[in-house]
This record gives sequence, structure tokens and C-alpha cells, in this order.
Amino acid sequence: MVKLLGIAVMVALLVGSNQQLVKPLVCSWSKWYDWDNPKGFGDVEYLPFLQLIYPGQICDDKVPVAIEAVTVASGTPAQSTGQPFVVFSPSQGLICRNKPDQKKGPRKRCFDYKVRFGCACREIIDIGDIIEPSRN
Repeated sequence: MVKLLGIAVMVALLVGSNQQLVKPLVCSWSKWYDWDNPKGFGDVEYLPFLQLIYPGQICDDKVPVAIEAVTVASGTPAQSTGQPFVVFSPSQGLICRNKPDQKKGPRKRCFDYKVRFGCACREIIDIGDIIEPSRN
């Protein structure tokens, strides 16, 4: 028990001292997904829906650590379109909501997007070099 507590304290100190240690690495990317079209509500490429439709195909159903989204028509990165997103995260996916343009009147539609997800590396941590705390 003391050994496990010592390891937990050591990991907490390492994580607290260097934020790069907790940044997960992307070792693989899922395929591109374009489930929805920007009709009605907007464009919804929501990860929980995609995982239900494509079980086991997105990061083995684990939470992705990165997301990329581009327009279907031109491949423009989502962040470069200037459209505000309701959701844009690796853990949830992308949701762009159509909104009325108050100045012009007609609805301003979201572009059609496709998304892919970055999957974390499966790292093996060698804890053999961690010093066991002294037992007093």
C-alpha cells in the first residue's frame, strides 16, 4: 500500500511540474466521417452518435485525444472557416448550428464538415526506476 501511495505521489509531482508529460500523443487517426448534412439544425458530427453507428471503429471506442475537421467541398480546415461551433472537441466531435443572419434575413448555413479523431498511443510505463519511499 505504501509503495502504491509513493508511486501516486511521484506521478502527481511529475504531472504537476511539467504539463507536457500529460499531453497525450496521437499515434493513429480514424477514417474521415461525414454522417450529417447542414440541413435544418446544422451539421452534427457528434462522437457518441458516430460511435453508435460505427462501433469499435473510432479509437476502439475510447475517448480520442485530438480532432480534425475540414469542409467536404474544399478541404478547408474548420478553424479557418470563421463559423462558430457549438461543440468542437475530441471527446464530443463537431456541432455547427445554422443561425439566422440578423442583418440580411436568410438563414446562414453551416458548411458540410467531415471529422476524424486522433487516438492516443498505448504506452507502457516502466516504473522500475521509481524510488520506493523509505518505511519508517
